[in-house]
Amino acid sequence: RLKGFFLSLTTIGFTEIVRLLASNLADVTGGTMGLSNIPHLSFFFAFADKNSYFYLNLIFSVILTLIAIHIVYSKWGRAYKAIRDNVEAAEADGIHISKLKIQAFTLASIYAVIAGCMYAGYNTYLNPTGFTITHSQNYIAMLMLGGLGSVPGNIIGATLVTVLPELLREFDDYYWLMFCTVCLVMAIFVPDGLWPLLRKLFRKLTRRDTRALR
Repeated sequence: RLKGFFLSLTTIGFTEIVRLLASNLADVTGGTMGLSNIPHLSFFFAFADKNSYFYLNLIFSVILTLIAIHIVYSKWGRAYKAIRDNVEAAEADGIHISKLKIQAFTLASIYAVIAGCMYAGYNTYLNPTGFTITHSQNYIAMLMLGGLGSVPGNIIGATLVTVLPELLREFDDYYWLMFCTVCLVMAIFVPDGLWPLLRKLFRKLTRRDTRALR
C-alpha cells in the first residue's frame, strides 16, 4: 500500500529492525560476534581463493543480468513499468497491483539472498553490525546515478558507486566529501541517470552516421 518516499523509509526502517534483532539474538545469530567458520561455496570444487571466486561471481552476475533483462521485457516487466508510471491506469486495465508488488519484492529478495550467500561464502564470516544504513544509501545512489527502471543503468550505477570511491581515495580524508559532491552534481544535472543520457547520445550519433552515409 505504500509508495514513493514512504516505501523507501519503511523498507529502511525494516532493515534496521532486522539488524538490531540479529545483533541481540545471540543464541541464534551469534549477536555482535556474528557467525564464523562458514564453509566456502563449492559445486565441483571449493572456491577458496580470490581468483576462482571472481570467476564464480562473474558467472552468477552474467546469469542474473540475463534473467533480469528477460524479466524486464516479459509480461511481468511491462506490468511493473505500468505500475511505476501510473498505478491508477494499470489498475483500471485489470492489473493486480498488490500481487505484482509482492512478486517484485520476492524477485528482489531472491537476488539479495544469492548475493548474501556469495558474500558469506567468500568471507566465511557474517556480522550484523556490518549491514548498516550506509548500504541502503549506496543502493539508492546506484539507482539514482545509473537510471531507474533499466538493467544497464543498474550496472552503470553499481560500477560507479563501487569504483569511484576507490579512485578518490588519494584525497585522503576528503574522498567521501568528493564522492558525495559528484553524486549531488549528477543528481542536479542528470536527474534521470547516466543510462538515459548515454542512450540519447548514442541515438544522436547513429542518426548523424546515417545522414552522413546518405
